Amino acid sequence: MNKIIYVILIFSVSVFSSAASLDGTWQEDKKKSLQWNLLNTKTDPEKLKQLNGIMGHMYVTYKDGVMCQFFEPYSLKNGEKTKEVPRLSTILSNYEVLAKNEFGFVLKIKYENKTESIDMLVYEGEESQYGVRLSTEDFGFPGNRVYFKKVAAVKWNYDCPK
Repeated sequence: MNKIIYVILIFSVSVFSSAASLDGTWQEDKKKSLQWNLLNTKTDPEKLKQLNGIMGHMYVTYKDGVMCQFFEPYSLKNGEKTKEVPRLSTILSNYEVLAKNEFGFVLKIKYENKTESIDMLVYEGEESQYGVRLSTEDFGFPGNRVYFKKVAAVKWNYDCPK
């Protein structure tokens, strides 16, 4: 009986490793990101409240060495006030896969403004990943984790390479 369980586990790991793919469109997973950060960081509750208002509207596509980051327009509620946030400019960057395995990718990203970063994308499944920026920049949110979920292409990617 134990041999059958081991075979199933080995098969599932090998299927996952061949199924994980960077290519495609990924959307910020607001629910999963906020849940993880609430439980695992010492973030100020007010900061998490702010994140709740702005998360979930960013998308990233990866294809043929080009990363395209774009946003959908959305409404931001602050108390009783509502502000319309327009679609922000698309950010195009080149990326190079430095390493990959069944758990994810390490990417060297070169932005249009000539800055570079090293990002580690960790896959929790074929359709879910989170990124870890391997630099000192924490955007005022130390120890944070932002999850992404794989989605079909969306209309706001119109200026991403096809």
